[in-house]
Amino acid sequence: MGEYLNMVNNNKADIASGRPANENDAREFLQLFTVGLAALNRDCTPQLDAAGNTIPAYIEEDVRHYARIFTGWTSAPKPSATVRHGAAVKSGHNAPYYKDVMTAVESNHDQVAKTLLGPTEVPPGQSAFDDVESAVASVYWHPNIAPLLCRQLVTSNPSPQYVERAVTAFEDNGEGVRGDMKAILCAILTDEEAKNPPAGSGGHLKEPVLVVSALACAIGAKIADHPFLTDESESMGQKIFFPSSAFSYFSPSYRIPGLGLAGLELQILTSKTALRRVNYAARLIYGHFGGDVSLDLKRFVDQAAAGGTGALVELVNQELLGGTVPAGMMTSIRRAVELQSNPEAQAKAALYLTASSPSFQVIQ
Repeated sequence: MGEYLNMVNNNKADIASGRPANENDAREFLQLFTVGLAALNRDCTPQLDAAGNTIPAYIEEDVRHYARIFTGWTSAPKPSATVRHGAAVKSGHNAPYYKDVMTAVESNHDQVAKTLLGPTEVPPGQSAFDDVESAVASVYWHPNIAPLLCRQLVTSNPSPQYVERAVTAFEDNGEGVRGDMKAILCAILTDEEAKNPPAGSGGHLKEPVLVVSALACAIGAKIADHPFLTDESESMGQKIFFPSSAFSYFSPSYRIPGLGLAGLELQILTSKTALRRVNYAARLIYGHFGGDVSLDLKRFVDQAAAGGTGALVELVNQELLGGTVPAGMMTSIRRAVELQSNPEAQAKAALYLTASSPSFQVIQ
């Protein structure tokens, strides 16, 4: 990320030449990763001024101060370098090296006083690391951070009331502690709206990498060589670690055409990538990856042999979808499975039909 957003080798401003510190990382830190563009209410609806316009969460001057915060960092030295990681780097910029965290060159860091959101006053003379800590603290206490985080989890279109209930847990876990992730996740995942969402509003479409990994995990696939997994994800529209922009693999402002609903992951779902998802299920379950993958389908085959197709379909329902397969779909799958000639073929058919269904493509 330091490379992607120009934080690495971003020196303090040069007063003589008039060159400012690079603002790319600071801008995305505020806009994308933490507080967002507009001031928010606790339910994540935007605050409006008297004229009905949104209120900016920060201004350009804030960006300049955060840009000064994120100066002075360079890549960690390679193990073969004279200067070892953890030692003071005297000057200059290290060559790119991604196997260790960036390290600070204090002489390249802007040590003037800074005023961050809050307001948080950063004293002059702080180290590069302490300045970053101050920046993180400033947004941790910002009122936008809780609604923005909670708004993006579990379902693409949560009600304002659902978001606010999660925000309440973020702000106080019941014992006066803010930001307790256990309490936040518990509130989000056990909320009544998460368990029983309004019709048509539940869950997220699985991103390709989750389609690939979720099915492999659900059926206990053992992977000997893994590049094909990233290839499969890329064929579905998501090249891992190479998003098309700083906004990830799809735009945070994307809305489903004609509906106006959020469904960000749907931006990379096309007729071609949808078919790739189905084909991946078939290729994995029917052994098309050869020696790179070994499957242990014994429990499914044994269930088909001992309990019949009804018991098999229910086992697959539980293993792949946590028992959420609709009754009509269960009936259709069972009818198709009954046409197979032996327990192994029945097991594979039940797995494939469930994994290729729309229900498996959604995180509930």
